[in-house]
Amino acid sequence: MVDQAEDGPRGVSVLPPALALRKEAEDELLKAAEAPSERIVRRIVEDLNAKIREMLLKPRPARRWA
Repeated sequence: MVDQAEDGPRGVSVLPPALALRKEAEDELLKAAEAPSERIVRRIVEDLNAKIREMLLKPRPARRWA
């Protein structure tokens, strides 16, 4: 039996990387809004910014034209 989350099997992403990061950013910002301290908010946002920076610095995959 496959362990499933609300949106499908865990560990399987059906979104392109940029959209998956955008979804993660939305989730993290909601988490930051509920954080009990500024220190925790800053850590959440710093981690998110690091992921965004990493995504922006990665080369884009080459397009294959059919």
